[in-house]
Amino acid sequence: MSQERYGIRRFALLNTAGYSLGLFPLEHPLSVYGANNLGKSASINALQFPILARMSDMSFGKYSLDQSRRFYFASDTSYILVEVSLPHGPHVIGVVGRGPGGGFGHQFFAYAGKLDLAHYQKNDTCLRQKELFANLESQGLKAYELKPDELRRLLVGGHTSIPLDLTLIPLRSTSEQSLKTFRALFINLLHMREITAAKLKQLFLDAFEHSLRSGSVDYIAACEEAFRDVRRMEQDYNALVLAGPLVEALANGVRQRDILRGKLHRLSPLLDSLLGTWQDYSNARKEELVIQSEHYRNEQDSLQNDQRGGTQELMRLEREISNIQRWIGELSVLKNRFALVDDVRILEQQLLAAKDAHDELAGALAQSRQFSAEDLDERLRDLEKRLKSVKQQLDHADNNSYARLREEFSQPDVERLMRLFNSALFSLPLGEQGIALDDGDAWVKSLEAILDGFKGERFEVPGLTVNLSNIEPPALQALADRAALR
Repeated sequence: MSQERYGIRRFALLNTAGYSLGLFPLEHPLSVYGANNLGKSASINALQFPILARMSDMSFGKYSLDQSRRFYFASDTSYILVEVSLPHGPHVIGVVGRGPGGGFGHQFFAYAGKLDLAHYQKNDTCLRQKELFANLESQGLKAYELKPDELRRLLVGGHTSIPLDLTLIPLRSTSEQSLKTFRALFINLLHMREITAAKLKQLFLDAFEHSLRSGSVDYIAACEEAFRDVRRMEQDYNALVLAGPLVEALANGVRQRDILRGKLHRLSPLLDSLLGTWQDYSNARKEELVIQSEHYRNEQDSLQNDQRGGTQELMRLEREISNIQRWIGELSVLKNRFALVDDVRILEQQLLAAKDAHDELAGALAQSRQFSAEDLDERLRDLEKRLKSVKQQLDHADNNSYARLREEFSQPDVERLMRLFNSALFSLPLGEQGIALDDGDAWVKSLEAILDGFKGERFEVPGLTVNLSNIEPPALQALADRAALR
């Protein structure tokens, strides 16, 4: 059955020394290794705070105490914690930072119980000291604030007003000299310096009880520690011996490389000459290719211009072909239209007649510009009347009063009647050259006798009835308008 071992069981860092969380189990020997500047020395040096308590007793190498204080206690949630196993149960010794507001100072505290990191966090955030104490009390753990001297006395079994027994270092006395001796022993072991059997034996004898005998010192372990470097070098030597063939192969490779370098050095003038020849050939060939490229580029431009010209000529010919095809189509239509025409002179006569009609219309159009729109409308109405009259004459050409008069009267008599009934009668002047009226009303009565023969649209005299519904009276009102006549 193994004997119970007392001392530091676990060591934890929270938000300090570059660690968000660092947890080191110390129940068994522990090796910390890694690349430089990863916090190995910082984590080891942090053990000085809960063990030595007073900063004046601590050593941080090239860094001053003020720099170290700022480094380890940069915030008020920075913690250095150790869980110690004692005969009367586990206890926790802690150091909490005060941050910039507290001048980067720190406060020691301790309580009886195991170290549970969940007590120091809430919602993934580290608690401050007051919040931590309240949380510990809610878990049934009473934490006490400690001054550096109180913690030193508690660790070596001295008496204080704090109701805790933290005797971790059973020195033969609590005098300042014993504490200094222990400090030297702890610093040497922590920093691995001045580790000799005689030095360690003397420090142990000076620090602990007189009952400690030299026989209790494990000299075999001390010897192993002293020869650890020698054995490590021996292992390195054996490794080098095993690597001898590989090293020899590398040496052969180096020699071969040197031989090749010598050959290259000997061939260097020839290579330079060949390189110069190749450079000259390359430049000449490049110039030749550039000239050929320019020549082919000019030929390409010429061919492209010819192609564009040919394309334009092709398009022109296509347009001419289209025009010829359209002309051929029109010719075919005209051939069908004039297939029955035997003599071209008939078409020429029709063409001359069409030209005469065109000239007549052009002349009429030119004359029409001398008249206003009202005059043209009046003339149009007159022409419509004349057209209507001509149509009537044409319709009754075989059965009209003129033919009947020709049958009954001679041509001179018919002409006399036509003159009498002509509309120009009303434009004759009054007098011997026209119409002579007597001074009385006899001419009026004569005309009234004629007017008595009108029955509506008919004129009736014995043996003669004339239907006047299709005859429009002449526009004689214009005879009284001299301006209109002009």
